[in-house]
Formats: sequence, C-alpha cells, structure tokens
Amino acid sequence: MSGEVYLYCLCGQKMRVTAGVESRPGKCVSCHQKFWTPLQGEFPPDTVELRLEECPSLLRQPGERVRILEGASSSEPDAAVVKEPSGFFDVRGRTPAPGEPASEMPPSEYPLDVLEPLRRVAAYEHLVGRQLEKIADGRGVSGQLPDRATLESYRRLAAAAREKMNRQLKDALFETSERLVAVLEETAQTMLRFRVGETPYDLFYPQIVRLRARRESLERRRHNLRGWLRAGDVHDLGGLAEVSLDDFDPDDGGLQLPAPEEDDRPLVQRHVEGLRDAFEHQALAARRAGEW
Repeated sequence: MSGEVYLYCLCGQKMRVTAGVESRPGKCVSCHQKFWTPLQGEFPPDTVELRLEECPSLLRQPGERVRILEGASSSEPDAAVVKEPSGFFDVRGRTPAPGEPASEMPPSEYPLDVLEPLRRVAAYEHLVGRQLEKIADGRGVSGQLPDRATLESYRRLAAAAREKMNRQLKDALFETSERLVAVLEETAQTMLRFRVGETPYDLFYPQIVRLRARRESLERRRHNLRGWLRAGDVHDLGGLAEVSLDDFDPDDGGLQLPAPEEDDRPLVQRHVEGLRDAFEHQALAARRAGEW
C-alpha cells in the first residue's frame, strides 16, 4: 500500500491520510482519537480504506510521538515516547524537519504581528520546496506532482514576489525610522519646556501621553518591519498557511501595510493588558499542543 487511503475513526469520521516511510502521529478531527498514519507496505497494495477498530496497531496512546513497531529492537532509547507537555513552554519553538536548517532568528526578533500576504508567499515557497524534496527523494507519486521544471518556475515566481515585498518593507522601515526620530525630538523639546516652566502641567500631561503613545506605535511598527525582513521561513512569520500550488498569483505581489495603531490609553495599562492577553494565548496554545 502506498499513497493516500481513507481512514475511518472509531467514531465513524472519515479522514484522508497518506502512507509514508514513517508513521506519523495524528488525531481525529471530530473526537480527537489519536492514531498513527500507516506505513508504506504495512497493508495490502490494493487497500483503499482502513478502520481503526480493525487496525489496533494504528491506535496511539496520549503522549506517544514515535511509533514503536512490533519486533523492533529493545535497545531503542526510552526517550522515544515523550510525555505530554505541561505548564508553559515556547510554543513557537519547533524541531526542524530532517535536512531542514534551524532558524537563525532569535526569539526577541520575531515580529509581533502577522503580515498575512507575506506569510502566504512564504508558505507557498515552503510548499514548493517540500514538493521538490519529494521528487528528489523519490517519494512523489507519478502523476500527482508537477515535474521538476514546473516546480522550479513556481519557486522563481514566489522568490520574485518575496523580493518585491521586501523592497516595500525596506521603504516602510526607512519612513518609520524617520518618523520615530521626529517624535523623539518632539518629546525631548516638550520635556524641556515643561522643566523650565514654559508649559503648565495641565497642558504638558496630555501632550506627553500622546507623544509616548505615538512613539510606542512607531516602535512596534519598526520592530515588525525588521522581523518581517529578517524572517528566514514561514515558521518565523506566524506558521504555515493553507495554500496550494494553484493559489499563487504572480501579479499579486503588493502589500497593504497596516497603519500605525492609534491608542490613547496610558502605556502601563496597554502593556499590562497586552501581557495578560499573551499569557492567555500561551496557555491556550499549550493546551492545544498537549492534545497531540
């Protein structure tokens, strides 16, 4: 058996899975029952459907990440079965796939926000790269993948779109840096006028709050722009997006950058609420990751 087959969960949910050289962990989209994807040659070649109740070897226990096959050497390390994660952890961190270089981008430089058009182009580049790897490794099923020349042309188109976006990001970074310098100079002058008594406090306070909010917004925008430019792959840009080889439009390489955020709240309140939201999202991501 090779290629795609239909797998029926214990709850009756029908799913399409791919038999490969490795058995990968999966779970039912309906009841979250955990299972292993089948191996190539594990079942008869004419198999098109599998049912979990008839294939107990495909049932996966919570926390298992590596499938230990019957008859495998008992000298395998006990660490093959990894415990479920608990508590907080860096959900952005991930183990690179075999042959994939680790990201050189430190966590402090990740963009704070997702730029969806850039993420989709990066996801498309990632998809094309994986398809080329399948052809190189002989894992591609004849007739199901475009030929190498077609995939290489897709890769060049995606790289050109990425380069066009990078030029727009560089222009926006230069403009944002200039605006930030102007705000910092205005802030310094406002502070000086208050200290020498030229500006009363009731006028100074709303001015300085407005300037600090503008500075914060520009700093966030500059950090995002630098992160988007430095990102090495789609995982640095927010993770994989659902794209297919037919999704890419080479003429749609423009960016509509979000305007700097306007927020009149005091910075302390903004940061405290932002930190609270971050912890809530981290806890939610940890729970979802633990389900696998």
